[in-house]
Amino acid sequence: MPFFLPPLLAALVLAALTFVASYPVRLSSVRVDVLGLILMLLAFFSLRLAFRQAGAGARASGVRVAPWFWPAALVVAALMVFRTVHALNI
Repeated sequence: MPFFLPPLLAALVLAALTFVASYPVRLSSVRVDVLGLILMLLAFFSLRLAFRQAGAGARASGVRVAPWFWPAALVVAALMVFRTVHALNI
């Protein structure tokens, strides 16, 4: 299994979990999904770790990163941005 796959899958699962779980809170006149934002924060850290491991692992081992990693990571990042904007615009 590639060393960057577990953090990438964790980011995908955390982003997908925001479709199911939410905890909206009203702050003054703004309503935000606090649980969604926390899950997105964890997903962003996980995606950052996946990118970091893909870059560092490729340099250390001399093996190129799988070509499917970059489109998959960008799709996960787009999903995370979409869910973050949705969590802020409840």
